[in-house]
Amino acid sequence: KGKGRIWGIEPNPLTFAYLKKNVRVNDYKNIELINIAISDKKGKMPFYMSKNWNCSRFEKGPDDSDIIQIKEVKIDSLDNLFANKKVDFIRMDVEGYEFNILKGATKVIGNNPGIKIYFEFHAQFFNTKQREELIEFLKKNKLKIKYMFLGEDMNPKPFSKSYKDLRNAPFTTHYLLLEKDRA
Repeated sequence: KGKGRIWGIEPNPLTFAYLKKNVRVNDYKNIELINIAISDKKGKMPFYMSKNWNCSRFEKGPDDSDIIQIKEVKIDSLDNLFANKKVDFIRMDVEGYEFNILKGATKVIGNNPGIKIYFEFHAQFFNTKQREELIEFLKKNKLKIKYMFLGEDMNPKPFSKSYKDLRNAPFTTHYLLLEKDRA
């Protein structure tokens, strides 16, 4: 309950309802909730709602047996929503859609020296070309890998700060903490 401001963004209506209730029950005053999906553009997009609420996503994937509903949701970019706001930290868990969100956040990243971004990197969803594009994006936007964790460990320890290790990451989930230079 500090002075900071938190924006909780969630496209899944069921998860959003739980989030709203949690904020209300705990009487949080510094949290603003937005029922929208984040992308690299503004518009609408099909959202595949999973019976496993934490696995809803924008991409169908090879196995879509968990999909129970397809809902069209509004999308917008972080640049459109927060370009002129001070942003210290971004946390994402968007089932492989992180790079799209980063591409729509270049102004937010550029306007906030020292910003930290933490997300799951699903290496299995990125081919070599896509990994190279992500690395070039990080370099261009002066985002350094502060820590990369292997997601399978119960008590993950940082094992890398290298773009090379990101490029060669095994096909599993990793956790990345990025930090923008303050200069």
